[in-house]
Amino acid sequence: MKTLTFFTYLKKATKHLALFFLLSLSGFLVKAQIQANFIATPTAGCAPLVVQFTDSSAGNPTQWKWNLGNGTSSVLQNPSVAYFDPGTYTVSLIIKNSFGTDSITKVQFITVYSAPEINFNASNVTGCFPLSTQFVDSSVAGSGTISSWQWDFGDGNFSNIQLPQHVYTSEGNFNLSLKATNNYGCVTSKTIKDFISIKTGVKADFTNLTSKTCNAPATINFVNKSTGVGSLNYTWNFGDSTSSNSKNPAHTFTTSGSYSVSLIVNNETGCSDTLLKPRLITVGSTTADFEIPKLVCAGT
Repeated sequence: MKTLTFFTYLKKATKHLALFFLLSLSGFLVKAQIQANFIATPTAGCAPLVVQFTDSSAGNPTQWKWNLGNGTSSVLQNPSVAYFDPGTYTVSLIIKNSFGTDSITKVQFITVYSAPEINFNASNVTGCFPLSTQFVDSSVAGSGTISSWQWDFGDGNFSNIQLPQHVYTSEGNFNLSLKATNNYGCVTSKTIKDFISIKTGVKADFTNLTSKTCNAPATINFVNKSTGVGSLNYTWNFGDSTSSNSKNPAHTFTTSGSYSVSLIVNNETGCSDTLLKPRLITVGSTTADFEIPKLVCAGT
C-alpha cells in the first residue's frame, strides 16, 4: 500500500514538474519573440527635412541597425537625420536580442519636397523717372505649384500678385526681391542688388490757389511743385488755347467756361513728364437782374 502511494506521489510530482517546465519554456518563447517596427516625425516636408525616428519594436531588442535611405546608417535606438535632396526614401530597421533577429522595411516612407526656383525679369530696368516697368515672374514651383508671391521693389513698395506693374518716381538704384511659396509650404527668396537703376528724371506737379470764380476775366495763380534732376523746362497749357513757359505763371481766363490745365516738364537729358488735371478751372457768368410788376396795389 505504501509502494502504491509513493508511485502515485511520484507520478503527480512528475506531472507538475513537466507543467512547470512547459510554462517556463512558454515564457522564454514569448520573451524571445521580437518584432521590428518604428515611427518617424515628420514623414513629409520641405528640403532640408530633419526627421526623428523612434523605435517601437516589441520584444525588448538590444541592438539596432538602421538604413535611412539617403546613404546614412545608424546603430542608435532612436536616430535623427537630415534629408537635403528632394525625393522619396525607403527606410529599414534590423533588431536583435539574445533570442533572435527581426527586420522591417518601409518603402517610400519619407517624402521630401523641393522649394521653388526663383527667376524674374522686367520690361524696363533703367531710364528716366517716373519709370513704369512690368515685372515678369518665370519661377519654377519645384514640387507642386506656386501659391503665393511677395515682391519688394526696393523703394518701400510691395506687391503680392504674380505679374505686378510698378512706377519708380525718383532717381536711385533699387534692389528687387521676390519670395515664392509652393502649395507644400516650401519657400525660396531671391534678391538682385541694383536691379533697377535710374540716374535722371523729372516729375511734374502743381497746385493753384483758386479753382472757381464767379465771373470772367479771372486771374489764377499756379504754383509749380515739379521735381527732377538737372535744369528743368516747363510748358503750361491752360485749356483756352494759351500757354506759358514760366515756372509759376499767373493766367487770366477771359471768358466763362471749364478749363483743363496741363504741365509738361523736361530736363537737359531728355526726360519728360506730363501732368493733366481735367476741368480744373471753372469760370462762371453771373448777372444781377430782377423784375417787378408795373402796377401794384397798396399793402402788397
